[in-house]
Amino acid sequence: IIHANERIANRVAHEERLAGMGTTAVVTAVNGDQLYWASVGDSRLYVYRDGLLRQITTDHSMVQELLTAGEITKDEMLNHPQRNLLTRAVGVDDTLEVDSGVESILPGDRILLCTDGLCGYVSDDVIASALQSNNDDMKVVESLMEAVYDVGAGDNVTIVVGTI
Repeated sequence: IIHANERIANRVAHEERLAGMGTTAVVTAVNGDQLYWASVGDSRLYVYRDGLLRQITTDHSMVQELLTAGEITKDEMLNHPQRNLLTRAVGVDDTLEVDSGVESILPGDRILLCTDGLCGYVSDDVIASALQSNNDDMKVVESLMEAVYDVGAGDNVTIVVGTI
């Protein structure tokens, strides 16, 4: 992520038409029973285990700051007018703070990585329901894409699902 930040920031600095360009990132690597992750922006990592969906990453956004301050609820994040304002993004500044961590995982855990095209429009309950009702990872992705289309989401969406 740091390398990508340097490359994007350098390119933006040399091409005026790219001014303001940036992106979000969430990455994972599995080694044995450990899930290593890193994130910047509002793309998310979730772990689904035993019927519970747990968000691992914390968004770097205005609405996350409002939620943390107790000014809005999690449900209000989905419709807030500032939901797309990021406080941290890859490629915007020369230096970048990247959140990272390690989670213990178990056989059968489901890992979901997604952009805000999903989690910015579809509730955690709908996401959990898709994971609960489908054992096939591709069917989960298809179900979640249908949910995105059903709410008329107006953003790009990337969804990756894997089962440990």
